[in-house]
Amino acid sequence: MEEQKLNEEQKQALRKTDVSGSLPCGCLKCYPNVFPNLRFNVCPICGNKRCPHASDHSYECTNSNDVGQTGSVYGGNDG
Repeated sequence: MEEQKLNEEQKQALRKTDVSGSLPCGCLKCYPNVFPNLRFNVCPICGNKRCPHASDHSYECTNSNDVGQTGSVYGGNDG
């Protein structure tokens, strides 16, 4: 299994924790799923895993779990 590396922006996001220890943003762009920090990622607004907001905080919440949404890591068509 190939080890994944965090870029500097991702490392800074991991360092930005509040006093409760939670991250200010939990999207996959800011907080990637790399070992040992694996977790099930969902949108903090609607709770859907396929919502584009769960993948990148710059996308709007669609309140949808439909497959193929633009911006979602679950098969969105970004091109």
